[in-house]
Amino acid sequence: MKIQKLETVWFEEQFNTLWLRIHTDVGLVGLGETYYVVRCGGGNT
Repeated sequence: MKIQKLETVWFEEQFNTLWLRIHTDVGLVGLGETYYVVRCGGGNT
């Protein structure tokens, strides 16, 4: 099985979330999610 195509999906309503759709040569499609969160600086929080 080999990866054939990667797609990123981003919605303005969820601006800190990015989806990744992975297509394979055998027809499987996977979906991953990542998100960005700003952390406050300084000290151990």
